Amino acid sequence: MFDRQERHRTAFETLKSALCEALVLQIPDFGRQFVLVTDASDLSVSAFLHQILSEGLAPIDFYSRVLTAPVRRYSTYE
Repeated sequence: MFDRQERHRTAFETLKSALCEALVLQIPDFGRQFVLVTDASDLSVSAFLHQILSEGLAPIDFYSRVLTAPVRRYSTYE
């Protein structure tokens, strides 16, 4: 049982550390390709702008917000 508790504690500490690290946004290079990732639910919307670098995707900007009660009644294509 101790082993399970230790694994949970380690996982929690790793997650806490990842959430506390500052996200470093990159300055956009308009000569490179961009990737826009969007997501929406009944309650909120979000968008992430990345740029493709040799190391992988680099974050350029992000946006999210909670939808107001009237906007939640819109259909998804509105």
